Amino acid sequence: MKDSIRIVREPEVSTMKMFHFILKSTAIATALSTMMAMTPLGFAQKQARVSANPLAESSDLPLSLTLGELDGSWRKFKTSGQYEFGDLMKAWANLIGFSSYNNLYFTQGKTITVAGNSYLVAYRFPVSDEDINLEEMFDSWQLGEGCDPSEMTDSMISLDTKVSLSLLNPNTIGSLNDIESFDVTTEIEKAKAQQEARQLLCEKAEAESKMFEAQQYLRTINYAQQDLYLETGTLTGNLAGLNAGMPSGSDDYYYSVTLQSPDFMTSQAIAKSPEGFNLVGAVAAVSSGEEKYTISILCQSEEAGTTVPTNPILNSSIPSLSCAPGTKESY
Repeated sequence: MKDSIRIVREPEVSTMKMFHFILKSTAIATALSTMMAMTPLGFAQKQARVSANPLAESSDLPLSLTLGELDGSWRKFKTSGQYEFGDLMKAWANLIGFSSYNNLYFTQGKTITVAGNSYLVAYRFPVSDEDINLEEMFDSWQLGEGCDPSEMTDSMISLDTKVSLSLLNPNTIGSLNDIESFDVTTEIEKAKAQQEARQLLCEKAEAESKMFEAQQYLRTINYAQQDLYLETGTLTGNLAGLNAGMPSGSDDYYYSVTLQSPDFMTSQAIAKSPEGFNLVGAVAAVSSGEEKYTISILCQSEEAGTTVPTNPILNSSIPSLSCAPGTKESY
């Protein structure tokens, strides 16, 4: 071989002493290098656990973030098996479309250890701290009163909307469902569309609530006309002549009666708002042989608007009353 290894022997140091010196030096160097490598790592890990603990004052884990801070590395998901009372109330509200973000979490999949337990680090929309009035809630759902989506802050999101820190215990979560990538622009557009749908739902519920009052008014007019005919054999086109204490209008409707003929009277409830539904009623005096009696009907417009609907149709040959096209019978 052209290359060779040349060993130089120092005359003052024996081969055995040199061998022991090398071994000793190598062991010391290895031990020192290992300590230098491990000690900072262990110290850093210990410090990371302390600083990541959200219960510690020195924690560097944010207690809240804005949606604008959640980039493409975040995922959104829902859980099952872990519910609090606040979540349950939001779930009830979600049944009629008032809350889109019940039980929704955002995470990057990071975990921390607190008091010996491992938790998944996630963020969520905070549960409202407002007092819950069950009676008021159910009344508003039933009658459509107080239905104002603009006051439902959990459905109005933006880049500045805050989400709060939440630690999920993997042993009690149950399961993680509907895991999806999170895109804040898409989420805001989706929330806007849902908000518009809620607005339509609220307007419809409010219009139906107001229409309920108008239905009662026209039914009262029909009953009063039938009572008047039973007593006097006549109908009237004058609200005051019914002696039923009927007003000519309310905050939401105009009311009127018209005597179409001595034996045929119609009534109207015209909504003041373009979102309202109009109603028309009718009472007719008809004969069957020698017997004379009254029949009545109440109809409502199929579409909202201020257009006056066509009066009910009287068929004297049967005899019967029916709703005109564009209206349907109101019960």
